Amino acid sequence: MSQYSKEELVDLIINDSSAFNDYRASFDDEIDLTETHFNNCTLNDLNLNNIDFSGSTFSDSEISCVSFSDCDLTSVDFTRASLVECDFSESLLTGADLSYATVSYCNLTETDVAGATFNGTDFSDT
Repeated sequence: MSQYSKEELVDLIINDSSAFNDYRASFDDEIDLTETHFNNCTLNDLNLNNIDFSGSTFSDSEISCVSFSDCDLTSVDFTRASLVECDFSESLLTGADLSYATVSYCNLTETDVAGATFNGTDFSDT
């Protein structure tokens, strides 16, 4: 059982990545952050492994050096996001929308992208 509420976890992710990473290192169970909003955020150096983000939105965000490994990203909105050096290995991106996103130097090994939308997505160096 998480010691933080969903809202508190979102606040840590957005405002205190170091505290969130410390918490994540001590709590390895899946975290439910479904249908949360990270619009227009800057997210750097985060361990977001094994989190259920289904139905969430990261549109227009700057995301770099973030690990989304083994996450449920079903129907997540990444439109116009900048994703640099992110790890999506073994994640579900089914039905996700990455339209007009920039995806650079990201790891998509064994990622399920069935039904994902990539209209105008820039996959340079990925």
